[in-house]
Amino acid sequence: MSLRKSKYEVLERLEVGLRIVSLALVVAKTLVELVDTTLI
Repeated sequence: MSLRKSKYEVLERLEVGLRIVSLALVVAKTLVELVDTTLI
């Protein structure tokens, strides 16, 4: 039981981490686009 629980916890944490990374990438992309438009 404990092993299964830990596995699920790790999977959930990985899922949350991936979501955070994807959000960060989207934000970074938009920021870069904004900077490019302002510089040009």
